[in-house]
Amino acid sequence: MRRRELAPDERTLWDMFTRDIAPLKSLSRRPRKKPIIPASQLEGALHADMRAPREPRLKAAPRQDMTPRRVTAPSPKIEIGARLPGLDNSSWRALLRGKKAAQRKLDLHGFPAQNAYHALHDFLIQSHRDEIRYVEVITGLGGGGEGGVLRRELPHWLEGRQLRPLILGVVYTNRANKGAVRILLRAARRGRATP
Repeated sequence: MRRRELAPDERTLWDMFTRDIAPLKSLSRRPRKKPIIPASQLEGALHADMRAPREPRLKAAPRQDMTPRRVTAPSPKIEIGARLPGLDNSSWRALLRGKKAAQRKLDLHGFPAQNAYHALHDFLIQSHRDEIRYVEVITGLGGGGEGGVLRRELPHWLEGRQLRPLILGVVYTNRANKGAVRILLRAARRGRATP
């Protein structure tokens, strides 16, 4: 397809149309000179142009920050008896074999589920603030094939947004009795408030 040359009045209209258009900054290499249009040509072109008045120019959306964000991997899911990352061998063996006695215990027998959740939450946060590392939580075996509600819900409660960062490991106190767990809490960092 062959390009045709613009007629003088078309050229004037085109120049009027494009004089307010600025190239994208990222694509421009050098500043573009705006054409100077004599007033006599401008007046004739204005009468020839019978279009509707031009709409006001819209402002471009502000450029979003394109710096990469630090992406952190989600913490692994808490499984009772499974070693979690960040726990050294000697601490894991001590927790698994029960070599460290629980410094605090919480017995949730007979608690309704909602009250048990709040008691566990407060107990773990307060233990962490008090720089207690080894705690024991007793849920009881409960009835049914999968155990009671508290025993089933405990791993989910430990996954909570405020509790998960505090926990390094969770094991049953006895392989034959799965109604109680030992929890190793992270050491509290000095000068840093806990949730």
